[in-house]
Amino acid sequence: MYRSLDSEKIIGTIGRLCTRIDERFPSSGLGRVCKELLTIAGESQQRSAWIAKPQKSLRVIVGVLIALIVIVLVLVLANSTVPLNGFDFVVLLQVSEAGINVFILLGAAILFLITSEVRMKRSRALKAIHELRALAHVIDMHQLTKDPESFLMREAETTSSPTQNLTATQIVRYLDYCSEMLSLIGKLAALYVQKFDDPVSLAAVNEVEDLDYGTLAQDLAEDHGLSFRSCYRRLTIRTIILFSIALVLSSAGVSIAQVDDAERRAWNRPVKPFRVVENIYYVGAENVASYLITTRQGHILMDSGFAETVPRIQDSLNQLGFKLKDVKVLINSHAHFDHAGGLAQLKKLTGARLMISEADAELIADGGRSDFQWRDKASFHFEPAVIDRLLRDQDKVELGGVTMIARITPGHTKGCTTWTMKVREAGQDLDVVFVGSTTIPGYKLLKNSAYPKIVEDYAYTFALLKTLRCDVFLAPHGSFFALDEKRQMLEKGTKTNPFIDPQSYRRFINATERAYQKQLEEEREKGK
Repeated sequence: MYRSLDSEKIIGTIGRLCTRIDERFPSSGLGRVCKELLTIAGESQQRSAWIAKPQKSLRVIVGVLIALIVIVLVLVLANSTVPLNGFDFVVLLQVSEAGINVFILLGAAILFLITSEVRMKRSRALKAIHELRALAHVIDMHQLTKDPESFLMREAETTSSPTQNLTATQIVRYLDYCSEMLSLIGKLAALYVQKFDDPVSLAAVNEVEDLDYGTLAQDLAEDHGLSFRSCYRRLTIRTIILFSIALVLSSAGVSIAQVDDAERRAWNRPVKPFRVVENIYYVGAENVASYLITTRQGHILMDSGFAETVPRIQDSLNQLGFKLKDVKVLINSHAHFDHAGGLAQLKKLTGARLMISEADAELIADGGRSDFQWRDKASFHFEPAVIDRLLRDQDKVELGGVTMIARITPGHTKGCTTWTMKVREAGQDLDVVFVGSTTIPGYKLLKNSAYPKIVEDYAYTFALLKTLRCDVFLAPHGSFFALDEKRQMLEKGTKTNPFIDPQSYRRFINATERAYQKQLEEEREKGK
């Protein structure tokens, strides 16, 4: 059942992708490219079916021609006479050479006829694959000016600089759609060789797949010290794009430093709440997370998002059948306005106890006005909240049989907190890790007088996080752990829970550590 590609399902997937693109980017060039891909997909279904089917009429004609050749050869040999006195040596050589040439020519003719079906199918397959290759180049052209680093570098634009009309979140989604189309092009190309064992056509299909994601796999191989082929086999373009872009946007500072009003609205768009695993529910917005951990004696709520995210959280609880008044404990990943901006409001609405790490307590108490990086940026300040309990490393928050452990992972903020807990689902014990954050949003690492220990704290955090067991990786921004992709998989009824993904945790920690080391090295070079 799952050992071959289903052309109908590929066409259906492309159709749904076209709808998603039209909904997100109405009347866009990318949408028109997707519709062209849908048309080609229908043609590919017919072409690949023709190639896979035996061409019986052609085989009959070839068989008749070969039979005629054999009959003529037999008749010629039957009517040939040998002189009674035999051939002399010179004549014998001439006759032998002529006979060998005739047999070679006849063999070549027969081989030509036998392989005519393969050559005809190959010609059609290569023509179709070339069409797919051209479309892949068109999609790549659509990606050229969609550079996520344009949100980070903020260099002066020239008169020839491309116009950037998309927000960072839209950039991620746009490139995600491009990557999906490139992946689907590879699937369409593979249809042509699924039941056609031809090495030339197979090589052409491999070239299309290399074009789709060979370069990214090569980059990833260099970053990880792996072979290109191992990365090529293990990672899909979608995974690479989602993870790489999310990392670029977050590690260089978009998660805090570059949030403008449009971006803030985009991050705060409503998301249908859902159960992640066991008693953990996602109740946040599109890219600012909030988690509800339910217990038999009330609930724990982690992170508030922005101040304007609070109504979203309240609606999410109502949709899930929970009541905000049943929230007994409020906890936080770190004291930035996109995760703590609504804590004071939630505390008033719920009457819950607010528990914060000692090192972030001052920020919560003064609404971010003492932040080592953003103290002078009023738009990043938020309503102060009264703290009920201060937390240190490995302190436990317990409620209704649920235990959450606070691991202080400083760097992103001085009291940034990674939370761990255990759940049991489908008879399996799972370790859940809510990473506080390991990104570096525009910070200076060396000689930072406002945070002298920042380098040592980040190094400590990475070392600690590598020791944690993680089956379910969650974080304060959905882009860190491919929230949208995994949520869609859940909605489609996937058999295995996509949030049980220990490898994504390792990839995120390793990648953000490399970003930290790279920035540290660059600052050291500049300081020489």
